[in-house]
Amino acid sequence: MRYSAEEQASSWQVVFDGSCTLCRVSSQFLAKKLAGLPVVFVDGHAAGLSAREFTEMRVCTPEGEELRGFPAVVRLLALRGRWPWLWKALLRPPFLTIGNWGYRLVARFRHRLFSR
Repeated sequence: MRYSAEEQASSWQVVFDGSCTLCRVSSQFLAKKLAGLPVVFVDGHAAGLSAREFTEMRVCTPEGEELRGFPAVVRLLALRGRWPWLWKALLRPPFLTIGNWGYRLVARFRHRLFSR
């Protein structure tokens, strides 16, 4: 599905590592969960980002805020509107600390763990 420049400006933009199997599968999972919502998925490599500058998922909100990693995933899942208390709790310590640590650990080894 193609979006106009106006639609993209008013949507959530998710930039993921298209060369990573886990990242592609995760973005497909999120796309299914967020179907019907204004969310655009972009392959970071196709957009010109190098592997060195692309270490975690990036999300740009319609307001222009950039989120990365675990908080980005949590905010995306919160868009569905279910369990608002859960999403708020995950963005507070100690859950945020544990989530960030786990996200960075998996992100660091994602190519070794999930390569074909």
